[in-house]
Amino acid sequence: MKKIYIGTLLAITLSLSLFGQANAEDVFNQNLYFGISKSSEVTKLQEFLTDQGLYSGPISGNFYSLTMRAVKSFQTQQGIFPVSGYFGPLTRTKANAIANTELGISNQQSIVETGNTPPAPASSSVQLQLEALLKQIEFLQKQFITQSQIASTTQILQEKLENQNQIIQQQSQTLNQIQQNTTPVYVPPPVIAEVRKEIKFRQQNCSLNLALGRICSFEVYYSENDRVTSASITISSDDTGVFLSDCIGIQNRGNPITCPTRQSGYDGKQALNTSYTPSAAGSRTITASANGASASMTISGQAPEYANRNINGTLALSAAFETNQPTPDQLIMGSSNNILGSLKFTETGGVDVIQITKLTFVDEVGSTAITKPTFFNMTLHNGHVLIANSANGVPNSAGTGYIYSFTPSHGIFVPMAGSVSLTFKADVYSSTSGNSTPNSVHQLKISAADIITRGYTSDNTAEVTITNSSAKPQTVVSQ
Repeated sequence: MKKIYIGTLLAITLSLSLFGQANAEDVFNQNLYFGISKSSEVTKLQEFLTDQGLYSGPISGNFYSLTMRAVKSFQTQQGIFPVSGYFGPLTRTKANAIANTELGISNQQSIVETGNTPPAPASSSVQLQLEALLKQIEFLQKQFITQSQIASTTQILQEKLENQNQIIQQQSQTLNQIQQNTTPVYVPPPVIAEVRKEIKFRQQNCSLNLALGRICSFEVYYSENDRVTSASITISSDDTGVFLSDCIGIQNRGNPITCPTRQSGYDGKQALNTSYTPSAAGSRTITASANGASASMTISGQAPEYANRNINGTLALSAAFETNQPTPDQLIMGSSNNILGSLKFTETGGVDVIQITKLTFVDEVGSTAITKPTFFNMTLHNGHVLIANSANGVPNSAGTGYIYSFTPSHGIFVPMAGSVSLTFKADVYSSTSGNSTPNSVHQLKISAADIITRGYTSDNTAEVTITNSSAKPQTVVSQ
C-alpha cells in the first residue's frame, strides 16, 4: 500500500503537470539526526527508506534507533562515509537524486501511456482533478493513520516489553548480587609456619657425695627452629629423687619442678640449671618438657657409703677463702652471676663426715659509705650444682656491711679426710636502682661462729678453724 510519501509524489506530479517540472531536491532539504521527534521531515525520510526496503518500523516522525539504523544502511548501500546515521548534505543529495529519478520515471510512464504530455487543464478541470486527488490523498491518509496507530501501538508494546526486560535484567542482577553477598566465600585456612621445637640436656658432671650418694648437675635448653629461647620447663624423674634449681632467685626443690629458663646456661644462653639426687642406686630416667616438646636422658644412681657409724673423737673442720680462684677485680653495675669468692672446707679430724647446716658471711664495705645492699640474688654453688640461695642482705651490727645467710636443704657434706669448695655468686644492682654506689669496695668475710656444723653419724659439732677469713676485694664500677 502507498503511504504519505506516495501522496507527496502525487502532489508533486500534479504540481509538475500544472506549473512545470519541479526540483527533486525539494523532497529533502533539512539535516536530520537522532533524537528528533514528531517531525514531518522525518516522516518523509521514513517513507523514503521504507520504499528503499531499508526501514520496516512505524512511520512515527521520530528519529530514533530504528530510523538511524536504516540511514546507516542507506549510507552503506550508497558508499557514503562515514556511516554515522546522520542525514546530512551528502546523504540528502543521494536521497534526492533517487527521488528525482523516481519522478522522472513516473513522468515518462505518463507520456508512454498517453502518447504525449497532457495539456494544462482548464481551471474547472484542474479543480475537479484537485478534488479527486484530495479525496485519494484523504483515503490514503486514513489508511496511513490506521497503520500508524497499529505501528504506534506495536512500538508502545515493544517499548513496554523492552522496559520489562530491563526490569527483569535489573532484578536478576540484584539477585546475583544478593547471592554473592550471602553465599559464604571459601577462605582457605592461613598457612601456619611449622615451628620445630626441641629440648636438649647438657650434663655438666655427676659427683659422689659420701652422705647423699650421687649428685648430678645439668642444664636443660629449649629451642625453636634451632634457636635457643626462653621457656618454662618442667623436669621430673621416674623415682622419688630430688631436683634443686634456682628459679629466678627462688630456690625450687622437689620432683617434679617447673622453672623458667635464665641466662645462666652455657655461653650465656637461656637454660634451666638444676641438680638431681637419685633416691637409690640404679638407672634413672630424667624427663623435661616445655611447649609440647619433651626429651629424656638416663643417669646412674648410687647410694651413700656412710650410715650408722659409731664415732669417737673430736670433729674438726678448717675453712679458707681460696686465693687461686679467678675472681674479677671489678664488678659492673647491672651485671649478673658474678663470682664474689670461693670458700674451701676440709675435714681434718679423720673422724666423720661433717655436715654444714648453715653458713653466714658479711659483705664488708670499704671507706665509701653505702646505705643499701649492693648485691642481690646471692647463690651458693658446689661446682655447677646450686646448693642454696640467700635473702637480701641486712646491715650488720657494726654498720660496716651487709649479712647474707644460706641454709642448704640437703646440707653441705664434707667427706672424711676430704674437702669441698663452694663458690658465692651474685647480681649487682644497676645504677638506676639507687642501691649501687660507684667505686665502692666490697670484700666477703667469714668467722668460725658463722659456720654451723654437725657430724653425719655422731651429730656432734665440729671445731672450725679459719685459715683465711677474707675473699679478694672487688670494686663496683659504673656501666
